[in-house]
Amino acid sequence: MKKLITIIMLLLTPLATAQEKQIWACQGTKSTGFSLKDGDWIEQTFYSQVYELTVDGLNSSLRENGVDQPIECRTRLSIHSCSSFTSLLVLKSTTGLGGYSKISGVTKNGTADEPITTSMLKCTKL
Repeated sequence: MKKLITIIMLLLTPLATAQEKQIWACQGTKSTGFSLKDGDWIEQTFYSQVYELTVDGLNSSLRENGVDQPIECRTRLSIHSCSSFTSLLVLKSTTGLGGYSKISGVTKNGTADEPITTSMLKCTKL
């Protein structure tokens, strides 16, 4: 009987194992978007930034400008899709390529400090 219970537990263990936490260092390669100026949205190019993404399901985070922001990540096949209320980051783990869009400028009346941006990313798993 003990052997049967041991075999069942060994078979069920992979089902209960959580996905491994992953940390990615990401460099923006190109960035574009819009800023509000005198009541009009102006298209412009932005400086690329460095990000650190921790993929850990509902406990994920994105470090941007030295500040950790909570973000929720879901993984399907080799794609990490991470989002918060005003941003979306998608990363293909097999290539390290991804994109990050942030639309918080809309929620803050588009101040110059909060533009709407989209960045292309090149990431490396740490």
